Amino acid sequence: MKLSHVGMSIDEEDWQALMTHLRATLKHFKVPAKESADVIAFIASTKKDIVELP
Repeated sequence: MKLSHVGMSIDEEDWQALMTHLRATLKHFKVPAKESADVIAFIASTKKDIVELP
């Protein structure tokens, strides 16, 4: 993850937009709560490798 996102200038605002869209998409497709939580937890675990600090 880190190597593929380096230099993309992804910041906290971008990250929050992604998470908002992810939650909306999971809800739209009626993904069960357990599976939604698993997906969100997995994506959240990649944040440190994707978001660049200022």
